[in-house]
Amino acid sequence: MNIYDYIKWRGDIPMSQSPFNQLDSLILTQLPYLDWSKAITGKPVTLAEACDYIKTSESISQVEAERYELALRAGDTLRFRDIKIIDYTAILSQKDELQFCAMFFQLPDRTYYIAYEGTEHNLIGWKENFNMTYMCPTAGQKAALDYLNRRLSPLRSFRLGGHSKGGNLAFYAAVMCSRPNKIISAHNFDGPGFTNSFINKPEYLAMSFRLTTWIPQSSVIGRLLNSNNQTYIVKSSGDSMLFQHNVINWEVDFNRLYTTDENTRGSGFMEEVFDDWNDRLSLEQKIVFINTTYDTLMDLGYTDARKIFTHPTRVMMEMTNRLISYPPATRSIFLNVLGILLKCNVKSFYNNYLDSMLKRRNEDRK
Repeated sequence: MNIYDYIKWRGDIPMSQSPFNQLDSLILTQLPYLDWSKAITGKPVTLAEACDYIKTSESISQVEAERYELALRAGDTLRFRDIKIIDYTAILSQKDELQFCAMFFQLPDRTYYIAYEGTEHNLIGWKENFNMTYMCPTAGQKAALDYLNRRLSPLRSFRLGGHSKGGNLAFYAAVMCSRPNKIISAHNFDGPGFTNSFINKPEYLAMSFRLTTWIPQSSVIGRLLNSNNQTYIVKSSGDSMLFQHNVINWEVDFNRLYTTDENTRGSGFMEEVFDDWNDRLSLEQKIVFINTTYDTLMDLGYTDARKIFTHPTRVMMEMTNRLISYPPATRSIFLNVLGILLKCNVKSFYNNYLDSMLKRRNEDRK
């Protein structure tokens, strides 16, 4: 069963009969990826009303077809159709390195939910993900906190959630908000964590029991940085790390996500590479490497991350040619970081693959 099956199976049961759960949260986190700007124009509308509008909209791209279908199915059910959308805000700023989108909902039980969008195809959003390795708060985290604080009041209780980068934003806003006692829970669906200095803050430790993370078996983004909170591994039918990040491929069981005990070796490999790379690099190395990579890609015209993933070899060759023109100091730092990254990959490959293979071979010889 997947999230579509959940909507079909439980869609006729109102939240007054079966309370809001983690799958309801997961569904709402997918909605900010869609463009609701023409459906939500200043006054609250129900999800059903908003979906009636986007049925005739031509602004939905093929890339978002699954989320589009998810929204329409949910909006056509008793369980979801009367959820009120109070606000939809989307900001894209190259100057501020900010790709931010959030939606503000009122649930049938009179509590409120804020869903934060994750990283989309624009390269600005990807840059912000890597900024998280050395910067806190990022522009997106500041925007997420401000979005929540402007809506907090003594009479409102909130749930927060987000997928991918949006999960990190939900956690940051929950931890740092002006009224933490009004936060019921925050859900992070395969989003990055934080640096150790942030997760050891008293505010984070005080909120940690309300923070829950779900990552698929072959998670990559969700293994970036640390969480130090309740984390569950979700069984996914995706046949690669990229497709496992897509929540449509996550398996569900009744009214919860179907969990398993262990991540794949590939996910463990990536986590160890991220951790080792992050620990071994200085602040200057991170800033120079990340900013140089981003600026070069933008100069080469790669503003859409999909083009990078589609033609990785060509992109690497073009970046290598540009490397020659870098100032000597920048070029030296860039090449040094690449060397460290290569060593991290070799070390992680040995720990996650080669070591166990050698042990099995030795056991077979005995």
